[in-house]
Amino acid sequence: MTDVGVWRDCHTRHMLNRLMQARQAAGKPYLQLYADKIYNSSQLVVAAWSKRHGRVRDWMKVQNLIMSNIRVSVEWAFGHLVRKSAFLDWVRTLKVQASPVPKYYIVAGLLSNIHKCMYGDIHTNYYNVMSPDFDEYMDQ
Repeated sequence: MTDVGVWRDCHTRHMLNRLMQARQAAGKPYLQLYADKIYNSSQLVVAAWSKRHGRVRDWMKVQNLIMSNIRVSVEWAFGHLVRKSAFLDWVRTLKVQASPVPKYYIVAGLLSNIHKCMYGDIHTNYYNVMSPDFDEYMDQ
């Protein structure tokens, strides 16, 4: 199954949509996910501009470039997560409906964030910011 197929068939988008509606009702801004141009834009997803919807104008190229830089940062985080949690990289053994894959990623994310609190990572170096304090992170 492809990423688009998983997104289409999973309950995550419905949960996110309800969460965003609740945010709006509370007077908070509606957030959107940024996705590859293979996805379709919707109220919840903003896809990169592509030629399939007509000519890509200069401002669209600039927006794609800005968002691409942010997306690279997300890819770094995902790469760090998989490198530090080798069990996530066993593609042949992780079956979406036969293994608790979401739980694996939640645990890996927690451990990865703890590692970042203690040792920093590429983001703290690239953006020249401090890592979160371990105790403050754990108290959240």
